[in-house]
Amino acid sequence: MVSEADAEGNIIFANDKFCEISGYKREELLGVNHRILKSGKQPDALFMDMMKTISNGGVFKGNLLNKKKGGKEFYWVVSTIMPFKDVNGKIIKYVSIRFDITAQVEQKEALIKQAEELRQFIETANAPIFGIDSKGLVNEWNQTSEKITGYTKHDVLGKDLVQTYITEDYRESVKKVLDDALLGKETANYEFPLFTKDNKRVMVLLNSSTRRDISGEITGVLGVGQDITELVGYRKELELKVNERTLELIEALKKEKELSELKSKFVSTASHEFRTPLSAINFAAGSIRKYWTRMDPVIMDKKLHKIEDQVKHMTKLLDDILIVGQAEAGKIRYKPLHINLGDFINEIIEEVNSSYKKSHKISTIDHEKLKNGDILIDEKLGRNIFINIIGNAIKFSPDANKVTIQFSSEEEYIVISITDYGIGIPKTELKNIFEPFTRGRNVDLIQGTGLGLSIAKEAIDIMKGKIIVKSNNGNGTSFIVKILNI
Repeated sequence: MVSEADAEGNIIFANDKFCEISGYKREELLGVNHRILKSGKQPDALFMDMMKTISNGGVFKGNLLNKKKGGKEFYWVVSTIMPFKDVNGKIIKYVSIRFDITAQVEQKEALIKQAEELRQFIETANAPIFGIDSKGLVNEWNQTSEKITGYTKHDVLGKDLVQTYITEDYRESVKKVLDDALLGKETANYEFPLFTKDNKRVMVLLNSSTRRDISGEITGVLGVGQDITELVGYRKELELKVNERTLELIEALKKEKELSELKSKFVSTASHEFRTPLSAINFAAGSIRKYWTRMDPVIMDKKLHKIEDQVKHMTKLLDDILIVGQAEAGKIRYKPLHINLGDFINEIIEEVNSSYKKSHKISTIDHEKLKNGDILIDEKLGRNIFINIIGNAIKFSPDANKVTIQFSSEEEYIVISITDYGIGIPKTELKNIFEPFTRGRNVDLIQGTGLGLSIAKEAIDIMKGKIIVKSNNGNGTSFIVKILNI
């Protein structure tokens, strides 16, 4: 948008784009002071600074909120205003060049709000989360940390964690764990005691993660813990009486330990999965905030898309965790419907292709023309099954470029086989792949939570179907899903 105003600020020229966006006809603008566009929603100091700059011969650059004709709609512009002088040095007019950034501003505000909500989730997480800088001084302390210790964030920030809050008999070992993390060696499931404000001792199960800046330099440690005070006391009591207990009680203790390990594994996985997207969101948002007035709109759009992608990833993680929780609580309902098999699978293929930027060719083989018929399936559960399996087929075959889906039938089942040509699964790990939070030793560098196959297996069991896996390490994997043919 381009406009010109005389020395008094009265409009003497406005191009077509200016008229289109402002809603005014050109003849309605000519001779009218530029204040007609002022929204009244920005501080007067901004405009005083603008007038001071341009009246002294300087160039003003900034973001302005203008109002459209009628005064009910508004739009954002990034504006550059330049004064022009005559041969005597007297300002005779001002030329303004504007770019409409309304969509970017609204998207930025929405994404920053989402990012803040996710940060609030971490702050209110039902697990103690704390952080230290490279000197061992506390720089993170969430609400659960406050709750279990009695120390507020104000009490602990800037204090030496080990010397101030760790019991003397554990200071040396805890310091080693944190020092190791500052060297890049992370620790999982480490038990140590914290002092509370009323001098009680709280046992915490700690997972330490190295924190790095955008250049990869280590800046500190993030600790995600679990209050296991009662569990530790219970365990010690059992150890004293173990010779007197029955096999039934020993089995109960085993189950309790498995539950504790599952919770700890969740905390460790979730903290790792949240840390990377939160760092990306924080870096992108920080760049936008710092270079907002002079950032190229294309670069800004890429950063906003980066934030949006990371928010979607974290939302998917939370959805997976909720589904696992519902399954364990027996709250998933089975609502089967007759739907066209071809339409159902094609929609899932399209969605997976979109999520993975069409990195692989997904081909289908259907000699029996089963895709032309219907299948009785709970659509929501079915989507969970095939999105996870097809998505895994792409994710775990980074060096291949194709995935095959084959349809066949048996006496009681419609059979859908998904085959990839990727890294495969070691035989020793096949028996555990449907357990929650289980990930193979050969997938450390591939993002994931270990929940996808667990979700798929739960859904198939609810539908009274079957799932079979065939794989060789390094030679691809086939998942064979059998759905009752009713």
